[in-house]
Amino acid sequence: MANMVLEQTAPELAGVSAGDTTLDFSDIGKIKVVLNNLALELPGQTSVSVVIPEMDLPLDLGALLRGEVKFSSLSLREPAIVLKMGPNEADVPPFHAMMEAAETVTAAIDRNLVERGLETVEIVDAHIDIMSGAPRSVSGIDLIAWRTDSGRLELSARLKGKRGDWRFQYFRENAQGDELGRQVFLANDVTLSDLLPESQSYRIGKGMALPIAVRLESRFLADGRFESANLVGRMLNGWFRQGRTLVRFDDAAVSLAWRGEDPKVHITRSHVIRGNTQIFYSGEITPPENPEDDWNWTVSTDWAQLGSADVPEPPISLDIFNASGRFVTDDQTLFFDKMEMRVGTAIAQAAGSLQITNQGPYLALAVEGEKFPVGLAKLIWPITLVPPARKWVIENMVTGMLDSFAYQGAIQPPAFDINDPDPGWSGDDVGFEMSFHDLEISPLGEVPHIAGLRGDLRVADEVMKIAAEDGHFVLDGNEKVDVPQGTFTIENLTERDGKVAVLSALVEGPVREIGEIFDSAPLKIAEKADLAISALSGTGQVSVNARFPLVKKLTLEEVDWSAVLKAQDFTTSEPMQGHLLENADIVVEADARSVSVKGQGKLDGLQADIDLIIPLGDSDVTARQGVVLDVTADELAKRGIDLSGFLKGPMSLRVADGVGGRVFAIDLRRTEVNLAAVGWTKSKGVPATAQFRLKETSKQYVVEDFELNTDGATIRGDMVLTTSGELQSATFSRFELRAGDSAALSINRSGSKAYRLALTGASFDARGLIRQLKETSESSASNTLFNTLQVNVDLDKVLGFGGVSVSGVSLDATLNNEQLTAASLVGLVDGRSGLDFYVEEQGAGKRMARGTFANTGRLLKFLDLYKRMERGQGSLVINMREQKLWTGNLTVRTLEITEDPAIAQLRQSQRTNSGNSGALVRETQTNGTAGGAAFDVLSLDFNRIDDVLNITKGSLEGAAFGGTVEGLVDLKSGMLGLNGTFVPIYALNNLFAKIPLLGFALGGGNSEGLFGVTYRVSGSLSDPQFTVNPISAIAPGIFRKMFQ
Repeated sequence: MANMVLEQTAPELAGVSAGDTTLDFSDIGKIKVVLNNLALELPGQTSVSVVIPEMDLPLDLGALLRGEVKFSSLSLREPAIVLKMGPNEADVPPFHAMMEAAETVTAAIDRNLVERGLETVEIVDAHIDIMSGAPRSVSGIDLIAWRTDSGRLELSARLKGKRGDWRFQYFRENAQGDELGRQVFLANDVTLSDLLPESQSYRIGKGMALPIAVRLESRFLADGRFESANLVGRMLNGWFRQGRTLVRFDDAAVSLAWRGEDPKVHITRSHVIRGNTQIFYSGEITPPENPEDDWNWTVSTDWAQLGSADVPEPPISLDIFNASGRFVTDDQTLFFDKMEMRVGTAIAQAAGSLQITNQGPYLALAVEGEKFPVGLAKLIWPITLVPPARKWVIENMVTGMLDSFAYQGAIQPPAFDINDPDPGWSGDDVGFEMSFHDLEISPLGEVPHIAGLRGDLRVADEVMKIAAEDGHFVLDGNEKVDVPQGTFTIENLTERDGKVAVLSALVEGPVREIGEIFDSAPLKIAEKADLAISALSGTGQVSVNARFPLVKKLTLEEVDWSAVLKAQDFTTSEPMQGHLLENADIVVEADARSVSVKGQGKLDGLQADIDLIIPLGDSDVTARQGVVLDVTADELAKRGIDLSGFLKGPMSLRVADGVGGRVFAIDLRRTEVNLAAVGWTKSKGVPATAQFRLKETSKQYVVEDFELNTDGATIRGDMVLTTSGELQSATFSRFELRAGDSAALSINRSGSKAYRLALTGASFDARGLIRQLKETSESSASNTLFNTLQVNVDLDKVLGFGGVSVSGVSLDATLNNEQLTAASLVGLVDGRSGLDFYVEEQGAGKRMARGTFANTGRLLKFLDLYKRMERGQGSLVINMREQKLWTGNLTVRTLEITEDPAIAQLRQSQRTNSGNSGALVRETQTNGTAGGAAFDVLSLDFNRIDDVLNITKGSLEGAAFGGTVEGLVDLKSGMLGLNGTFVPIYALNNLFAKIPLLGFALGGGNSEGLFGVTYRVSGSLSDPQFTVNPISAIAPGIFRKMFQ
């Protein structure tokens, strides 16, 4: 049976073997032949091996009745196909061999369909391995093949890609007469990641999941030999990312052609289009003759127009662009041996390499050029090549000619990963030199342009520096202000954020025009000094130095600048600081804090030695080394030491030069100190001192030997702040805010507004911290000091309110955007009662909080939430679907309420309404004092929507007392409104509420009784008002609700 079936279904020239054969009669009226464990071999230069675990063939019953065995279709289940290249083939198999192998297989399928009378062939879940120096595999292939009435073989298939399924269609036509046979392959939803070698990993966010449309058409001679093929791949509206640079394109297409046994891959006219940038190119790729040799390639353009979207220049057409190179398969390196571009007289040449590794790409590139207009240089500068320098050139260089330029760079994988803080290069990995003339630049903000510059630009050792001379400012009037020399430097090129620019220039000309220049935004020096520029005359020379961050919107407060003006015949026609100057030869020194004027001339009409100090804005002009200053926290913040979040008010500051930095001693008696994060404050008038040593660098402030002493508190340690005053790290070996504290605190910045905090020690008084957390919760205050905070606490003992302490406290918590996303807290209340509290993420922003408390009463006292509960085994469950969208339950069992005024008032109300001997309900003292009671269960069901806490169902059950509560608490305003029923003799009274049908009328609800007292709690959380409706005590069940 197996041999007969194989004779009808196996391709010619194939070696076939099969295992067992069975007949399947499970479908009524149908017979199916099942062959198991088939093996098929197709010999050739590229051999094909197929293993088929199961092949199903339905019998043609009509033919069987005529004595013939025929099959109308066959189905191959989970076949495993191996394409094995010959031993002398290159690592990547010759294209013609792969095409001929495909022709061999499809021709065999086609013949089987015709000769065996098969209508369809189905393949389910196939797997293909291509065995070569660069092996590949494809799995999850589902395919169905059929032959049309016109004799064309068609296939439709689906297979699993790295980023999802992609589908393809195929048809094959036999050669007829002079017409060549052909195969056409169409694929959609293929991604770039599917084209990578199997050993090459990729990361999400790189643009590797973009879909590609692919069409492959190949033609064959009648004997099956390969004649030609054309492969076209196209992507629309795509992008990919290199580092922080996003590269976009509107239309990208590549067309490849093969001809017979010619191993070359011809790149026929292909293109890349993005806006005004249009590049049409062609070339060829030559495979190696031997596996150990390199691939070679060439590319040239027949039309290329450059028009970058971020460059405000008209598009420019290239006259020539040619490139050639090699590809080394052993280390996956693409070499650009020669690249040349010409536009008019401008010429650029380049060479480099790109190596693809598991760690990412390594790029080495060398570029030289000459006679480039600035506009052309902006357009051809690749957006991935030293982005900071490119950005500055585009934004600040206006016109001019680049006489020559040269770039050498070696970039490592981190440069192509936006999430990696490593820039991917350092030191002399990147170098750039450029000479220019007749250059016009926009130096800073609204400062007038400087034109006519000649000089050079260099990038070396992570610094970009421009040195220029012979320039002049472009002004509206006839006067001329020269710039004999100047330099501009960008430091920290490798830093993705925090780059710093340094400007130095010499300016000569009329004082009035110089003043107008320095009164341009963001400088505004004259405006801040209250100087009338139009009233100035004379000539001068100014040397300017400025240091500022490279940010989009720069303010004067961010600029660290200084200027020295040497003026002759300086005259003010209007008073300056209340004085008139005439014919003065002066030296003016200015910085962000003040302007000083020294020299000789006429002061208010009299000859005098001039020594004036003009403050700028609110600056303290007396702030000098070795002096005593009266300053405020706001003024310190303006100087980069931002302590306004902790200090408020004036302080006396002494500054002196010391070993290793400036030494500061501060008298804080008049200052309010507020460490809100830990609930500690020092009021004005309370003696306090602080001292520290400050070391300043271009990147940070280092605060050493910091010590704060005040009544009962000592903080001692070191800190590191950024130049903008943000805390980088802090280590306090003594962090004692109250008498008896023995703790240490460390804070480390782990990212932008992200910190790690660790508090350890023997003891810590947490009452201030608890009070602060309550106030923050009630006011919904927003904490802007951090976005992410990781907290680790390990304390032997923590003191809370009511004389209650928690021992062995261990806390690990994470807060993201003011939201507690994870927490784990354990401890022993009073050293013996267990406390466990956890917050866990549930996915999709959801969180679940759970807590168990062995002594809820003592815990509530510790937290200063309620001091009249004793004992109580508590459990808390909160389902937090969003930050302010909760549902939860609090249950406390076996508890006592002592000395509670509300209970006392309810008892009094009940006593008043049960004073006669015939009353149904009488006062009892069996379960507590007049202000106390014992209860079996306290249960509160609640939900939170935004800042409103809704107690939907609350009950308190005891042998003699019970009751209900429901209502709202506004967490933002701190106001509440609660209603409830107090039920005396609860065990007996509540029985009426459980009578079927009459229970609601008599008892009012499951947790109420025949008789009870309604009450209301309203007002603020800090001072709630409790009221009782005594009339409700005589109204049973449902009638009592009328009095609520």
